[in-house]
Amino acid sequence: MRLHAIQLSLCNHINIPLTSDVFKHTFTSRVKQIQQPTVEDDEKIDVSCEKVRSRGYYANASDNPFSIAYIRIVYKDYHLQELLFNLMYSPTNVFCYAIDKKATKVFHQQMQNLSECFSNVHLTATEYEVDSAG
Repeated sequence: MRLHAIQLSLCNHINIPLTSDVFKHTFTSRVKQIQQPTVEDDEKIDVSCEKVRSRGYYANASDNPFSIAYIRIVYKDYHLQELLFNLMYSPTNVFCYAIDKKATKVFHQQMQNLSECFSNVHLTATEYEVDSAG
């Protein structure tokens, strides 16, 4: 896994100019190291319903008074697809994924497992050949 430094976004509630040495000294230690999964790591992710649900917060009931339908064409980076799903998740929302024909068999299975874990996730029966032009 490759390491990337990501600076935490911090609110400047104490009125120190962001360019000052005091600010830089105070917040330089707040840089976190995160790991970005490689393709090999992505293919090894446990996609059992139990593990998927443990990696995110999925409410059972929603206070959301309206629903949103998300339709996405996907072909790789399961970890990213799961993260985006978690960020957009509400039990009242509907998620439809069309998988590109170029996607690996492992990715197909990962997305199939996601759709089996959540009743509001659907996969299209047809796969499309998609290029960068859409």
